[in-house]
Amino acid sequence: MQTNTAIATEVRPSPQLLLTRELLSLSSDDLSQRIEAEVASNPALEWVDELSSTRPLARAHPEDDVSVEGVERLSLTDHLIAQLRLQASAEDFPLGVALVYHLDRRGWLTEDLATLASELGVTSDRLWDALRLLQSLDPPGIGARNAQEALLLQLDGLEGVDANRRTQARRLIQEFFADLGRPSRTRVARALAVSPDEVEDIIAFIRANLTPYPAHAFWGDESPAPRLVADVIVSLDRTGEEEDFSVTIVEESRYRLHVPTATSRAAASHEGVEQQVVRARLFIASLQQRWRTLRRVTEALVREQRGFVLHGPRCLRSLTQTQLAASLDVHESTISRTVRHKLAQLPDGRIVPLRAFFAGEEPVKAALHDIIKAETTSLSDESLSQELARLGFHLSRRTVAKYRAEMGIPAAHSRAPRTPA
Repeated sequence: MQTNTAIATEVRPSPQLLLTRELLSLSSDDLSQRIEAEVASNPALEWVDELSSTRPLARAHPEDDVSVEGVERLSLTDHLIAQLRLQASAEDFPLGVALVYHLDRRGWLTEDLATLASELGVTSDRLWDALRLLQSLDPPGIGARNAQEALLLQLDGLEGVDANRRTQARRLIQEFFADLGRPSRTRVARALAVSPDEVEDIIAFIRANLTPYPAHAFWGDESPAPRLVADVIVSLDRTGEEEDFSVTIVEESRYRLHVPTATSRAAASHEGVEQQVVRARLFIASLQQRWRTLRRVTEALVREQRGFVLHGPRCLRSLTQTQLAASLDVHESTISRTVRHKLAQLPDGRIVPLRAFFAGEEPVKAALHDIIKAETTSLSDESLSQELARLGFHLSRRTVAKYRAEMGIPAAHSRAPRTPA
């Protein structure tokens, strides 16, 4: 007997492909947490934050030009300064106020403490004492230097929480912060000596009780009701001879990351820094690939479903993820990951899931009903299939027969043809 010695070569996806797949499948909220975790765990990855880099030492009303999701912000500054008046000494009060004016829109202090101390003419120890006072104020987590510290500060202030649960949450935040936004919990479960389900419970506890953005917690019960926020915005462009659509990816302007030039230079002589830089650039590249794919898929959906965009579900054409994947020359799983948990804002203000661009049964059945209602001779299921194809619904004869039966419409030989007027 001849032995087949051929060995199938396993093609393993590259690290960037794996990371791109992960980021592509995340919802906007999960992506935000994933980015915060990556920035917190990798010193080579930094925000491009014009707000914090250009903010002066003091302003009369810093809240006037800052908004959260388009809603004018309450005076968190006044709230913090009022607390400082009650708790700070005469010497520490001006330092606390200076720190308040240097908080960014998230409630973080992103500026280097030593640099800020030099600007204020005090020692780092003095400013650190003022920062610790600020971090003890309401809302919990205010004055944190990053998302990880914000969560830990809030965890310290939680009352009535089981000590074991608090310990597990603290260890998860301290040691596995980068894993909070990742779908796999196996490695964390092994390290914590718990089951993956218990890891999910701990993460659920963290998400329910803590927030990486302490400034947002100030809104409390006065905040507007939660509303849908689009991941992509589809606009109608009337500047040319014909109306066309443009697609804006909201995240592209919301999440701006970079590797500082000084860090890139240091990578040449420090192996540890080089690894951090490689990881940071990989993350940025994967994030940008998410946006390119999201834009390309959305543009294709808008192009295929122009009637749906302009006139609503009644004009939805037959379209499957398999068909779209073939037209874009990508794997069907790429389409599935791209449209999962993503929302689009249409020109008329409607916000719909990207999945809504793929026709379900209802538009097809509505078209089938109209064809049969208008027929002058009873059409066979094959003829109905051809008529549907002319409307953009490409279905097999068997599928047409199934839908017709579900609608309670008899076969052609049992239908009375409509008499012409």
